[in-house]
Amino acid sequence: MKTLIAHLLSAVVWIVNLLIALLTLGSAYSESLHPAQHPDLSCLGLAFPLFAMAEIALLVLLLLFRQYRKALLPFLVFVLCFSQLRAYCPVNLFPAGATGDTLTVLSYNVMSLPDVKDEDEGVNSVLAYLRRSGADIVCLQEYNLSGSPSRLQQRDVDRVLGEVYPYHSVVAVGRSKTNHVACFSRYPILGATTLGGQGEYNGSAVYEIDCAGDTLIVVNNHLESNKLTEEDKAMYKDMWLDPEKQKVETGLRALVGKLGEASAIRSVQVDSLVAFIDGAAARRLIVCGDFNDSPVSYAYHGVARRLDDAFTRVGNGPGITYHRGGFLFRIDHLFADARFRPVDCRVDRSIDVSDHYPIRAALINNK
Repeated sequence: MKTLIAHLLSAVVWIVNLLIALLTLGSAYSESLHPAQHPDLSCLGLAFPLFAMAEIALLVLLLLFRQYRKALLPFLVFVLCFSQLRAYCPVNLFPAGATGDTLTVLSYNVMSLPDVKDEDEGVNSVLAYLRRSGADIVCLQEYNLSGSPSRLQQRDVDRVLGEVYPYHSVVAVGRSKTNHVACFSRYPILGATTLGGQGEYNGSAVYEIDCAGDTLIVVNNHLESNKLTEEDKAMYKDMWLDPEKQKVETGLRALVGKLGEASAIRSVQVDSLVAFIDGAAARRLIVCGDFNDSPVSYAYHGVARRLDDAFTRVGNGPGITYHRGGFLFRIDHLFADARFRPVDCRVDRSIDVSDHYPIRAALINNK
């Protein structure tokens, strides 16, 4: 009888082991699925950290109980998922130091510049933060100023930032032309345009910047939003707090439907961005912004195959940039081509008036 029970328990452990392995691998490699063809499955990458943590817990338990043969499977899964694990939560304890002049780039979704004043400087908190940031080039998303004379105007922005950033360009993205991205620079901005594949409210802007005699291409992205309402986020939190079967099934179906639809629209913008990157291979190139997608996604994977993710190269930890409504993800990214070497990249949590944190990187010219 004891032998039979032991065999049954062993079989259950193997089944659980295999199930977690399949879920982890499936979520990790969902980044290769085109969201227009597989909208729901392409969202599996969002669950990758949960499955990875379950795999870690299983591996630890198996080792503690000296189930070494069974522990080989989760170990193999981690080997196969190494690039996804490193993208999601890099560890760089000994990054190379700076050995030359650095270019500092900052990307920040400013959520239409909330009407919050900095206590020390007496001006808009976001503008005060940008003025003292020390960045050479600043890319902003959701740079939507109010039309009301009593609210923040472009002249107010110029008054605060003009001395530090003498050059700026604001571009409307999306077919509706109601959403804007902006670039503020210490260096002359030679021109700006938009990429193809624009959504209704989202898209990408391309800036040419004369950086000390060299032309630098900067692509500022605000890709398709997941459009989750406050009710959706409340439902998501309720699912975790009270995981009743019917509630979870209904909630997951609704969430995956919305996320899949947004991912499919975003994939068109990503394909346009990737085509531009491929066509600009001979140029110095920086791509940054709010991708509205995690490090395990079609959007991230398409760009990361061509450019270096500064955070993965020299950052540490999960680097959460979106931090509202119980949703904690790194969806803001900063990439550079091989002509640059990242020496520092971090998410700045010193300002939290937006639902995003800024991400900034120091890059050294490799040429």
